[in-house]
Amino acid sequence: MINVLDSAEMGMFAPEDLVTIQKVFEELCSERGIAKGSADARSLARSILRHYSHGVRDPEKLDAILRD
Repeated sequence: MINVLDSAEMGMFAPEDLVTIQKVFEELCSERGIAKGSADARSLARSILRHYSHGVRDPEKLDAILRD
């Protein structure tokens, strides 16, 4: 039997994951006045990806964590 890993197990994101990540990123950038492409935006993106890859997949939970 072949064991097939899903995208999360391989460290990749599915299209629906990317939609969630992008939405959280855009909302927080807008609220914080962060320009896309700036150092602050890159830092925020890294934080979002780190939490998401560690299992925080709910947009509201991500938002709450990143507001602290």
